[in-house]
Amino acid sequence: MSMPPDLPDEPITGDESVEQSPLDKLLEESEIYTRTLPRPEAAPNLTDIDGLSEILGLFDEAEADGAEKRLLGEDVIISPERYLEAPVRGHHWRAITKGVETKGQILLLPGFTEFCEKYASVADLLVSAGYDVLMLDWPGQGRSGHLGSDPLIVHSDNFEIHRYAVMRLLQETKMDQAPFHVIGHSMGGYFALHIAQRYARNVQKLVLCSPMFLPKSPPLWLVKLLTTVLVGIGRGRHHPPFRTYPDFDYMRRFRLNNPLTRDLENYERPFKLYDHVPGLFRTSPSVGWIKTAFEECEKYTLNPVWLSDISASTLLCLPGDERVVDSAATISMVAHLKQCRTVHFHEARHELFAELPEIRRRLTANILTFLEEDEHVIPSPPTISQQIDDIEEGDFGER
Repeated sequence: MSMPPDLPDEPITGDESVEQSPLDKLLEESEIYTRTLPRPEAAPNLTDIDGLSEILGLFDEAEADGAEKRLLGEDVIISPERYLEAPVRGHHWRAITKGVETKGQILLLPGFTEFCEKYASVADLLVSAGYDVLMLDWPGQGRSGHLGSDPLIVHSDNFEIHRYAVMRLLQETKMDQAPFHVIGHSMGGYFALHIAQRYARNVQKLVLCSPMFLPKSPPLWLVKLLTTVLVGIGRGRHHPPFRTYPDFDYMRRFRLNNPLTRDLENYERPFKLYDHVPGLFRTSPSVGWIKTAFEECEKYTLNPVWLSDISASTLLCLPGDERVVDSAATISMVAHLKQCRTVHFHEARHELFAELPEIRRRLTANILTFLEEDEHVIPSPPTISQQIDDIEEGDFGER
């Protein structure tokens, strides 16, 4: 979930800079927090991994290229229907376009305010590694329409729209007829968990990068109270009245303390795209989006029973300097996933795919080696959480 830098006019000093949220305090007092608190780790010896030289070769080739990557697959457009107010745009990029034999399929899910073009470099690397890649602009983001009262607002009052959009794209590309992996960043990580739960017979491996188990926020009860009142008086598609956002020129200037990335070039890259396609730019969530996000997180990603129903082998990639989503909630709740290993990037920030080259190099190595591991390395239980036939018939209820 790529949130714009939220910088105060005055530096934060004193106790305000270290104040814990109520959730942090609750987790700190719980036994599970003690068990799952990450400890410093030595950098892994990646040289012993089979095929790593080829993987890092792909990464180094992409870095040396230096040119802006373009999407070279085919757009897939889902027209407005049923749950969709506006067309939804997906992009399907096949390995054969690079003359590479296909070894599998990947569903790549971007974060909040993001769009397919921002992931062109990531998709290019995955396609070069032999994977067919499907990604999308979430409803209300990128080229998938404007749903808020202002073109810069991302609005949703029902995340079922997002899940339905993924389902339709999987149907259109026939990816739902074969196994596939899922990679999700931030908000995309939240929906990756839902796809793994609903398509349990299809999803082989699940990769979560800085996933949204719970956004950073004031106390949960306060968020729910304010958003419920504002939606009730018809402000659901509008900006929250209690928060302001900087203008475009301010946002595009790289600042050392921004919460997204330490890499200047990758911070500026989306803004260069906005110069050519201004319609891709979004800044903030609507009141309705905030209300929906917190209600959904409380119902699902903060629900141990729901999480324990996810059987896919999972790789969790966590930045150490996380200021966009609540990392304490993530660390606590992933303990309920059946099969999850965690890799910590101790000084990295929220957008791991846009971090410094050494972070992206290690991230790439961990993801591709994880995807290419034999299934017997992490045995997958036979649990099926929901029949795909139910989804195709329109049953979108969680179980």
